[in-house]
Amino acid sequence: MTAKNVRVAAERLAAKAATCVLSTLDSDGYPAMRALLAPRVRKGLAHMEFTTNTSSRHVAEILADPRACVYFYDPKLFRGLLLKGKMAVSTAKADRDRVWRRGDELYYSGGPADPDYAVMLFTASHGRWYESFTKTDFALD
Repeated sequence: MTAKNVRVAAERLAAKAATCVLSTLDSDGYPAMRALLAPRVRKGLAHMEFTTNTSSRHVAEILADPRACVYFYDPKLFRGLLLKGKMAVSTAKADRDRVWRRGDELYYSGGPADPDYAVMLFTASHGRWYESFTKTDFALD
């Protein structure tokens, strides 16, 4: 598979995925993973925005160490996309308003200004594509 084909396949997988897995480092330095809904905003593979609770454990982990991975996968075709990068946490009004969706008030009764509502901003620097027993590493510029 050419580098261009890998990027196209990776983009497609990230675009159609309903969920992904976020990995951060816990206070003991171990990987801590959890499933997330797909990013609310995605600009290619290099930038993604997720919603979360400000009070969540992974927000504390990100604030302590911004290194993170996001993993998308297709269990039917046994394909996977690992993105490595840095995650930041934002409570800025512009970020909250941009990712807010109808129905979020079920979880955040105060709307986009709810103090427990935050946005996780992921910037990927590298990726790894897995398909048909082959791994392809690539940089994101």
